[in-house]
Amino acid sequence: MINARLETAREQPAFKSLVARNRCLVLADGFFEWKPMGRAKQPFHFHLRSQEPFAFAGLFDEWRMPQGQPLETFTILTTAANATVRPVHDRMPVMLVGPQAAEWLERQNVDDTYWRALTQSAPPEWLAVNPVSARVNNPASTGRSAFNPSRWPGRRSSSTGAEA
Repeated sequence: MINARLETAREQPAFKSLVARNRCLVLADGFFEWKPMGRAKQPFHFHLRSQEPFAFAGLFDEWRMPQGQPLETFTILTTAANATVRPVHDRMPVMLVGPQAAEWLERQNVDDTYWRALTQSAPPEWLAVNPVSARVNNPASTGRSAFNPSRWPGRRSSSTGAEA
């Protein structure tokens, strides 16, 4: 599973044992969400206004494939979207910045208080958002040209995801 709801991960059979012993960081400098717009979907790129990298809260596991080979997997925890992400999608990854990342890995007791604090979305003022080309979803695309909204007629970069 690519992601898991933070609110229910501690109760889900696939994740509950991982919360205590298999927490990980998934390093990133942004994430994408797609907003339905008529028949098409418009991708948006979310990133820290500071342009710094950050981490997603994740859980990892190792499975044995039928042939006996190990398969290492991870899932990203998600929470309710903050005010910046909500116009595009109702969920967002749990983002960890600075000391939050180390605490996620090192914390011995993942108690209810800590867990509830994680459900608080990253503050909306941390994030910027830009519409991007649908080429970001094409593995054949290379380079950063798909991130440049100025290449699209009628589009502009914004901190709110609004269209021109």
